[in-house]
This record gives sequence, structure tokens and C-alpha cells, in this order.
Amino acid sequence: NVAKAIKNLGLETEALGCVGGAAGEYIVKELAADNIATDFNQVAKETRINFKITDNLSQETKVNQEGLPLSKDEIQAVYDKVVKKAQQSKMIVLGGSLPQNMPDDFYQDLIERLKGCAVKIFLDTSGPPLKLALEAKPTLIKPNLNELEELMGQDLSFQEVISVSKELVASGIELVVVSLGADGALLAGEEVWYAKPPQVKVESTVGAGDSMVGSLAVSYLDGDSAGNMIQSAVAMSVATILLPGSKVVDITGIKNWIDRVEVKKLE
Repeated sequence: NVAKAIKNLGLETEALGCVGGAAGEYIVKELAADNIATDFNQVAKETRINFKITDNLSQETKVNQEGLPLSKDEIQAVYDKVVKKAQQSKMIVLGGSLPQNMPDDFYQDLIERLKGCAVKIFLDTSGPPLKLALEAKPTLIKPNLNELEELMGQDLSFQEVISVSKELVASGIELVVVSLGADGALLAGEEVWYAKPPQVKVESTVGAGDSMVGSLAVSYLDGDSAGNMIQSAVAMSVATILLPGSKVVDITGIKNWIDRVEVKKLE
């Protein structure tokens, strides 16, 4: 979904990862249909399938399978592929949960290996992999509120979200974006910005966070200001949740909603 968002916003991208079985074949075919380049590693185990079930009250239930184990050779092949691609790229977006036997420090280790490349690294993950990866100082992280609270081990007020985000920036992470669901998102860097979306009727939340990451990546590479970056990202997310299934909007979707996203510099 991140690759879809970036492609829909006009930049060339390539999707990497591991695919296996019929589910893996489906992913490859769907991305090809969207003219998105891929260079996946074929693995022995079947690619996991996640579901979001929406009832007639618009309540969602998530059913997420755990990724099946990879062999040592398959894990090493992921490291090798990403490092090779990073040498030819301006940005690498790392995201998602890890397969069952993948070490929690996988992202941390991978980011450390990428430090010899002139590449920006965006990270969107949670739990122990996020906590450990912070030590490697990715360019940007994008936890949601629950993930940030899990990271800190406590519930957080809005002001505490600001304080924690600033602390993470002070530790060496360039940008911290916290998605707040229907309340929008916060961006902390040299400045702190908050973007509040309009109230809308949600069709599907699938891809909302990923579309936000894709928008942030494009804005960053375009050199946008922090305020424009978070406003565009929230507009992209709003436009995406109005679509069924896992569809992701294009630049028109942002243009249709960006003026309805309130953006404010907090610090």
C-alpha cells in the first residue's frame, strides 16, 4: 500500500519483500496491474493474509495472521537485497510486523547496515522491533497513538505525545509523526505541527496509515515544509478511508481534501 501511494503521487517506486504461495502470487499480480515495479524474494512459506471485517454499523474487526518462519538463507537474502537496492535509491521505507522467527532487532540491524548508503530511511512498525530500531536512528518513524503508548509503557495525553515526540527528535530521529486516528496527526521535527481532519463517514481504514507514509515520503523528497507535509499526509489518509477495500487515492484525492484539513504550528 505504501508503494501504491507513492506511485499514485507521481514518483517511481519498487516494492521489496518476501512472497510465497498463492497469496504471494496475488500480491505480485495486483502490483503489476498498478504498474508498480517489484523485486520480491520468493520464499517457501505462504504469504500471510490479513482481514478487516466491517459490519453494518461500520465497526471494524481486524484478523491478522502472523508471518510464517523464514529460513536463515531467506533472512540473509532480505538483508542483501535491501542493502543493494539502497545504494541506488533516495529513500527506503521499512514497514510491517516481522515473521515469527525474525529477530526483534531486524530493523535495527538493517538500518545500521544502510548507514553507508546515502539513503533516507522511513520506519513504520511497532512493539519491540520499533523500540530496538530507535537505537539506529531512522530518518522518520510513524507510530500511531497506541503504538507510541506501548513504546512508552503508559497512556499519553496530547501534550505528553508532543513531549515524547520531541524527546525522540532530540535523541537523533529527524522526524516523528504520530497518527491519532480521527483526531489527525502530529509531526515533530525542528518544529511541531498538528493536522486535524474533517469528520467523514469511513468506508474502509485499510491502507490509511500506509497512504500517510507514502505521502510523507513524497513530501520529504519534494522538500516540502513540515506544515505542508503533515497537512498533505492527513488529506491523503482521509481520501483513502473514503474508498472501499484497499484502494489508495492519487494526487487528486489530496487536492480535494487538503483545504479541509486544519493545520497548526504548535511549537
